[in-house]
Amino acid sequence: MPDRRPTGDVVAERATAATRLSADAQEQQGIMAWLGNLTLRSKLLLMLLPIGLISMGVQGILGHFSGTKAMLDQGIENAIAIRQSKKQQLEAFFNTLRDGMPTLSEDLAVVSAMTQFRDSFAQLGRQRIPDERRKALETYYKSSVIPGVNKAAPPDAQVLYETIWPRTDRAVEAQLLFIAENPFKAGERAKLADHPISNPYTLAHFTYHQRFREIATRMRLYDMLLVDADSGNVVYSVEKEIDFGTSLFEGPFANTTVGRVFRRVIAEHKKGYVATSDFEDYLPSGLTPQMFMATPVYANFRLTGVLIGQVSVEALNKAVNGDNSWKQDGLGESGIIYVVGPDRKMRSDHRRFIEDRDRFILDIKGTGLPEAAVGPLRTSNTTILRVTAPIEAVDRALRGETGTMVGRTLLGKRGVQAYAPLRIPDLNWAIVTQKDEAEVLESVARFQRSMMVLACALALGTALLSLLLATRFLRPVNRLMEGLDALKAGKTDTKIEATSTDEFGQLTGHFNDLASQVRDRDAQIAKKTETNGELLKRLFPPTIVERMVKGETQIVDLVPNVTVIYASVVGFVKETEAKTAVESMTLLNELFDLMDAQAAEHGVDRVKTFGENYIAACGMTEPRLDHAQRAVAFCDALARELARFCNQKGLRLELRAALASGDVNAGLVGDRRFVFEIWGRPLNYARRLIHEAPTGEVRITDTTQALLGNASTFKERPLIEGRTLGPIRSFGRKVGEPPIKLSLDQAAE
Repeated sequence: MPDRRPTGDVVAERATAATRLSADAQEQQGIMAWLGNLTLRSKLLLMLLPIGLISMGVQGILGHFSGTKAMLDQGIENAIAIRQSKKQQLEAFFNTLRDGMPTLSEDLAVVSAMTQFRDSFAQLGRQRIPDERRKALETYYKSSVIPGVNKAAPPDAQVLYETIWPRTDRAVEAQLLFIAENPFKAGERAKLADHPISNPYTLAHFTYHQRFREIATRMRLYDMLLVDADSGNVVYSVEKEIDFGTSLFEGPFANTTVGRVFRRVIAEHKKGYVATSDFEDYLPSGLTPQMFMATPVYANFRLTGVLIGQVSVEALNKAVNGDNSWKQDGLGESGIIYVVGPDRKMRSDHRRFIEDRDRFILDIKGTGLPEAAVGPLRTSNTTILRVTAPIEAVDRALRGETGTMVGRTLLGKRGVQAYAPLRIPDLNWAIVTQKDEAEVLESVARFQRSMMVLACALALGTALLSLLLATRFLRPVNRLMEGLDALKAGKTDTKIEATSTDEFGQLTGHFNDLASQVRDRDAQIAKKTETNGELLKRLFPPTIVERMVKGETQIVDLVPNVTVIYASVVGFVKETEAKTAVESMTLLNELFDLMDAQAAEHGVDRVKTFGENYIAACGMTEPRLDHAQRAVAFCDALARELARFCNQKGLRLELRAALASGDVNAGLVGDRRFVFEIWGRPLNYARRLIHEAPTGEVRITDTTQALLGNASTFKERPLIEGRTLGPIRSFGRKVGEPPIKLSLDQAAE
């Protein structure tokens, strides 16, 4: 039989394994013995420390993701708020210009100036211009104009002297008087008001120039032109560029943007019409991007001229970029706001271009932009029409979308972007607000460190508190729990008596302090809530306030049977020209307090005010069968109170108003800064009629006339042709004569 006894190697291996098992058992016994020798407090600490470490790790991970999301959400909210603010500023900027141009064109002084400039300009150039004088203008063109323009023009589009030389002796003499012989240099020629050569034109210029210069400054226009409607001659210019004196029908600049906007007004031939051009490179302004607004000037119902305003690029940039205070506006180091047109080219200056032109050119060149497109930036002082923004946010906004996204920016980085279309007539523009994603998330690292410290503190505090609770009896804890339950139930007068001076006694004192702070906080919240409620009642109609208090976030209604009132105090601007801003505001507040008092008396709700205009509605927050009668009575009362006010103050103010009845939409507009707005056809009709109503008259639509019935004393006025609203029937009479008969107490019932 074979020998089955283990060999020496097997025996050695078994001995080694047994020794190893014995060592492990001894080690385990040693650990157990060591744990057995520890105090309960130490054992609890060893058990809770891993929990604290795990808690810290979990909180760190959660903090990273939640912090990233929170920072992005905050960046998006900030971008939305800035976008909305700048959008409103830009739209208000252009709306003010569009509203002001027709008003200015109807001013008697402007109408008179148009006539005098046109007649006196026709007398220029009748006598032969001496060669030496003509030579002076030629020298100016050849030494100043042509080199400057060709420096900005592409090499294949150089401008020739013959193509821009004035084509009539009238234009030559006009430019001699106020350009070549002007003692002030380019950009300051507007300082010359009284020319030493006396003729009918220089006399007219001395009479009106300073006023037009002040108007252009006040309206934030770079230049103002008066153009003869018959000949197309630019008979007056504030800045006296080389378009002065030329014809916009057949002169050297007839096919430029100013010529086209002029011909649009002539073709439309309608009082109050405003034509707006988009930016184009304009040769008289050194081939820099310029845009224009134009409106007709009528004298005795005859179109005599066109008033053209050259929009100030500086004013437009100020509306977009403020005073270059991007950090103060919440845009940080990388945030920008810019406007683009339908060709995706910029219509405002880029922040980086303003701060560091060379760095901007280097960055945008790094996005793959060809050198041919980068070249104009090196010699230009603006990014308008010089930089294209081929990014998704711009495309969305130009399609009419409003929203936010995180995507590629103009300079090739990732950024948080908020975009929206701009609602400006004749212009398909969009606005984009953006901030680099890296800057938005910069605070996440600091947030993570704070979360880690907080997690460690919580873990350590939990362990220490558990040890303390394990070594002391639980009666104080139960008393504290009962007190907390009472506090959660709203019993803020809960108080626990301290039975010791140890940690539980201190915790009891802290609880009592917390309960006291909660009582004080609740009292402050109640007082603040009451104050806020009173403030809301001053800002919005009572029914809207009630819905806001209930927590409604989207407040919008279709309100039937409403009469919209559009009232304007005529003469306010003239009366306050010599007053300080504080005096003007005080006077305006007194006027609107007077209007608000009459509105409250007649059951009329004020919607908003701007300038000397007052928009209100009757029947909007409280249904009224006699809303039309009340609206008319409100206007009559305003006229009487305004007359009394003027007698007291020694002012010359008059009222005109427009009323329209029907269904309107009403609600709160905006997220962070909301306002109460109404919109609909009645408001559009009232806005249209206010421009047709002469001073001292109230004008109403046929729907309001029908509601007045036999009580109406209005007479039908000529039919109004509206481009978007269609033909409008209107009726009018003097405000307050004869007043409509209305018993407010009876009507309120």
